[in-house]
Amino acid sequence: MRFPASHTSIGYLFVTSTYWHAFWKCVIGACRHGNVVSLSLHYWESREMELGNQNPESQKEIELAPEVFNISFVFPNGDRYEGECTKTLSGSLERNGTGVHTSQQGFVYLGSWKNDKMNGIGKLKHPSGAVYEGEFLDNMFHGKSTYTFPNGARYIGIFNQNKMEGEGEFVDMNGLQWKGTFHHKAAPGLKLKI
Repeated sequence: MRFPASHTSIGYLFVTSTYWHAFWKCVIGACRHGNVVSLSLHYWESREMELGNQNPESQKEIELAPEVFNISFVFPNGDRYEGECTKTLSGSLERNGTGVHTSQQGFVYLGSWKNDKMNGIGKLKHPSGAVYEGEFLDNMFHGKSTYTFPNGARYIGIFNQNKMEGEGEFVDMNGLQWKGTFHHKAAPGLKLKI
C-alpha cells in the first residue's frame, strides 16, 4: 500500500468483511516515502460495533509479517552478510530469515536469523576446520546438533547454551562410537557402542 508522502498523521483505512477490519496506521514521522509502516488486522465479536464504541477486550490483534528484503552488506569491520532482513520500527535493517554471514577471521554461518541473531537451524564453520551443525538460540549452540572437531571426531547430541549437555554420542577420529551422558566437556562413564 502506498499513500501520499506528505501524509504524517494517524489514519485508518478500513476493509470490512463480516467481522474483520484491516487498518493502516501512520504515526507522525513514521511514514517512509509514503509507505505504510504498520498494518494491523482486528477482529471484533460484534458486527454492529462502531469505530468509536470498540471494546479493547473484545479485540484480537493479528501481527502481519514485515516486508522481507534480500541484501548484500559489508560491515565496517569487513564482515559480509548476504540474505534476508527486515526493517525495525526505528527504520534500521536487522537480519531475519535465512542468510550467510562471513567474518574476516574465516567464520562462516549459513542458516536462520531472528532479531539479528543466529536462531533456528544453521551451520557454523570455524577457520580451524571445526563445524557445528544444528540448532541455535540467540547466537549460542542450543538444541540437537552435531559438532565436528578439527581432527574429524564428532559429538552428536544436545547443547545447552554452548555446552554439551545430556545424552549424546561421541565418534572418535578412529570411528569408534561412544555413548553416554555429557556435562560440559566431561562425559564420565562413556560406553563403547558395539
